[in-house]
Amino acid sequence: MKNLFTTLIICILVLSSCRTRNEVSQIWNYIQERPDSALVALNAMDASAFHGRTLAEYRLLKAMALDKNYVNVASDSLAMPAYQFFRKYGPKEKEMMSLYYLALTRYYSHNDADAVLLLESVTEMAEELGNKYYQGLGHIVKSYAFSRTYCISEAVKSAELGVAAFEAIPNPFQVQRAKLQLADSYISIKEFEKAFDVFQELFNTCEADTFTMRRSLLHGAYSMYLAHPERADSAMSLYVRALKEYSAQMDVVEAAHYGEVACMAGDTKQANMILKELKMSPKYPEQRTFLEYQLYKKENKPWEALSAVEEFHNQLDSIWVSALEQSLVKSQRTYQEQQRRASEQALYLTKWIGVVSVFCFMLALLVVWLYFTRKQRIISLERDHLIGSVGETARLLLESEQKNSDLEESLHVAQKRYVAAYKKQFSKISSIIENYYKTSGMGNGRDIVYKQVMEIASTIGNDQTRMSVLERDVNAALDNAMKWYRLEFPDKGADHYKAVCLFMAGFTTPMIEVLTNIPKNTLYSKKSRILEEIRNSDVEHKDSLLIAIK
Repeated sequence: MKNLFTTLIICILVLSSCRTRNEVSQIWNYIQERPDSALVALNAMDASAFHGRTLAEYRLLKAMALDKNYVNVASDSLAMPAYQFFRKYGPKEKEMMSLYYLALTRYYSHNDADAVLLLESVTEMAEELGNKYYQGLGHIVKSYAFSRTYCISEAVKSAELGVAAFEAIPNPFQVQRAKLQLADSYISIKEFEKAFDVFQELFNTCEADTFTMRRSLLHGAYSMYLAHPERADSAMSLYVRALKEYSAQMDVVEAAHYGEVACMAGDTKQANMILKELKMSPKYPEQRTFLEYQLYKKENKPWEALSAVEEFHNQLDSIWVSALEQSLVKSQRTYQEQQRRASEQALYLTKWIGVVSVFCFMLALLVVWLYFTRKQRIISLERDHLIGSVGETARLLLESEQKNSDLEESLHVAQKRYVAAYKKQFSKISSIIENYYKTSGMGNGRDIVYKQVMEIASTIGNDQTRMSVLERDVNAALDNAMKWYRLEFPDKGADHYKAVCLFMAGFTTPMIEVLTNIPKNTLYSKKSRILEEIRNSDVEHKDSLLIAIK
């Protein structure tokens, strides 16, 4: 009888345990769609009867239900034991989920550096498991943490990754919330136009009277004002719509923004009312002082505005110090994590290097064996190949020397032709210019001489095409003098290079005066300045340029 009674008690306990385990398991089926019902069911359970996996799942489900019912839990009494269990016994999916809710407790307790490190692990695990939902959640919460520590560029990157993850599922509700955070991040880095574009998209896609719509209208109104200050009236209409149609509630910062826009739109009465309410709150005093400054400036009260600015800067000091301290903590933790990963990678590489070294040693032994077994044949082949290579090299060297000799001869002939042709033209122009000065006072004799000079000059050329030909010939005859002058004295005008080219070609100053209609004294001065500039420079081809121009 006693044994029968004991067996009956054990059966009742087993059945009770199975029932509670089934009840916990069933909550997984509806926690996403009905988180409020899931929380009620979990609160009604007696957790003291649970143990092992059932207790771990109960804790994870309750952490999820609290979060989905917008209850911010800063204690890790639920998430930490669940994470420790699933990390040891699996599965990996629930380990990732419990780690995410553990990171949330760090975020809600304002331990942003720890939250970021944990969320990095969550996103990596989610990527490995192909779970885009938790990958997106991890990136978005990480963006919130970065924003709170003033790491705005990282906040923007995380928000963009969160949007991409939710769009890949797709999950429209989470996409909209992720874009709301992305737009707020754009405002923080002063990309107001981008922020307003995102808010406009949210206006058109969000369902009416939702949290995301109310936030989008409030933040979108401020981003519109920041992107287009002249449209303060339109921004005010968005604020009015949020307050009247959707009964949006504003925190201190949002109320200060509303007052700022109202002030710029000319509604100083509304701005003063908001300022009065802000003075009753101890939170965010810097927002209140900035609004006070804008209001005094709008009302043409310079002294009051100045005192508000001073108070504003005093308020900012503590904020920036706190932000700097948090950023330093985050940087230190990130650096430690990077060091740990680097050491793991170094150990991994060391192992592989050892394996590769053994393989290389074995390969070297094989090569040595092949070398000694076939030594004679290899030496013979190499000798024959070397003899053939030497002969081929000698033949190519002789051909190259012959080609260089032919090129030098051709260049020498071309230079001689160039000098002879231009000397002939220079002699003609010289004799005509002498007549020009002799007949400068004789009726139309000067015009006749000028016409003759220009006819000969046209064979040399004065337009851009002919000057290019002349410059090419100068480079051929004077060892690339014009080319080096352009490279070593850049940023000169076209007329300056033209004059230098004529000087190098051998035209005298009187000749250039007739060809260019530039007074002779001006040309003398120009040539002196050019020579002086070259002498005072430290360019590589200084001496050859002086010789070419003289």
